[in-house]
Amino acid sequence: MERLSDCQVEGLTAFKSPSTASYRYIISLKDEKVNIWLEERSNKKQWQTGFLSKTDYVTSANVFVDASAADYVSCFKQCLDCPLGEDDDAERKLTSRKEGKL
Repeated sequence: MERLSDCQVEGLTAFKSPSTASYRYIISLKDEKVNIWLEERSNKKQWQTGFLSKTDYVTSANVFVDASAADYVSCFKQCLDCPLGEDDDAERKLTSRKEGKL
């Protein structure tokens, strides 16, 4: 995968859930830390992760050997950009948590 320094990617996505809401997203990379921001397009409600170190989103069970933070940004973008299908092999869903967090 291409190595990038600080960057920002954005797009539109949806999640498998009872609602048909669509979301705008921005994934930012700064100083090897990743921030993921979501906005529900209909009501403008927003969420974001804050800048995460690789250890915040990578474990020994899901690590890509020798992948940079930029590689993960590219992977996250690909996951959010792929169409939702009826296939149960992969799914994208949001889980609500306390205080409106996802």
